[in-house]
Amino acid sequence: MRILALILSLASALGGCTTPSVTLSSDQPAEVASLTFPVGGPPKRESLGKTPLTLEKAKVEGLMLEIKGTDTKPFVLYVPRTDSADNEIKVELEKAVTPQDPSQPATKSTESDPTQVINRIMRVIFKSTQALYENDNASAIELADQAIAMNPNIAGPQIIKGLAELNSGRTQEAKASLAKAKALDPENTDIDEIVRGLP
Repeated sequence: MRILALILSLASALGGCTTPSVTLSSDQPAEVASLTFPVGGPPKRESLGKTPLTLEKAKVEGLMLEIKGTDTKPFVLYVPRTDSADNEIKVELEKAVTPQDPSQPATKSTESDPTQVINRIMRVIFKSTQALYENDNASAIELADQAIAMNPNIAGPQIIKGLAELNSGRTQEAKASLAKAKALDPENTDIDEIVRGLP
């Protein structure tokens, strides 16, 4: 799925607003669904409505959302955890590709290429590790969550998330993330060393 364009603008929270919201709009009406990736199970898709759509921020932060028009490619959006202000997100949807003319040379798609899928995940993990090294714990956690959403069966992002949570003083959350990592990679004794040092 190709992301064509995303405009994310943060607006100041209005004094009378009690519940921060995320407003999704697109250049044409589109279905919005949340995507979740249960460990060991197939991805789950839950319809949230059609654009323009306003959702309670607390319910969609940290989720992957799929936005798709009638004749457009799905647009996948990660909703970051931000401040308490309202967010407005505008999406430009790309027309779906029509079947290729058999007389034209075939072009290879990288979207389902296993090597490219791994490369995309590794890029996010690298950025998350770099953020952790730079003590940018919020970005490390956000990027780790993106990698987890891309493939929930890899232990590495859970470890990075756990370390960033630990650096942020969120010990109980760190323990939960590291427990998930250990369940995914039982042979990883480094996780045991980290957990032994926790209060």
